[in-house]
Amino acid sequence: MRIRLSLLILASFVLTGCPDGMNRTKTEIEKNNLDLPNPVFVNKLGIRFGISEIFEENSYYSFTAKTDESVSFIAHDVSLHLGIDKYKPEEIQGIKYKEDSENLSDLDALRDYYADKRYSSLESAVVSEPIELFSRTGKKGWMQSVEETGSDEIYNLHYLIGTIAYKGNFYVFQFVAGKKNMPYLMDDFLEIIKSVS
Repeated sequence: MRIRLSLLILASFVLTGCPDGMNRTKTEIEKNNLDLPNPVFVNKLGIRFGISEIFEENSYYSFTAKTDESVSFIAHDVSLHLGIDKYKPEEIQGIKYKEDSENLSDLDALRDYYADKRYSSLESAVVSEPIELFSRTGKKGWMQSVEETGSDEIYNLHYLIGTIAYKGNFYVFQFVAGKKNMPYLMDDFLEIIKSVS
């Protein structure tokens, strides 16, 4: 565990160059059993969800697919991004038509759309099989990862994508971090989705 945390901190230092903030965040994460510390609840996009206090909202939308009805957060000290997009049912019909996936359910079509979008944005990548979320979060949906493959393991990106149906709309949650950091973050990602109300 300590070796993994050291890699997380090393990657954060290399990517952000902010040792004071990094040391504070490292201490907070260690005290919290390697989980992101101190969740706070945020009301955005018609839902309420809990994220760590180390996140701050930003206006850099590269990790969301939409520019409207989306929100983006960043935790600078650990180089972690969270993007959330909201879709209405009628928007999914357009995606299904465009992606030639009319035979899929709305949720499955949106899931595949995001996995394909992330896969095509990377030079070389692998896409995991989808995993249902209900047993882990109580939310109807899927989780999938898209992992960049290349020679430089530290800088390769890893996307965790959660697609859920909630109160008549669809939401896509994306955690984006270095590939080496993602094993610590999966439980935090699931907790964010579980907290949606």
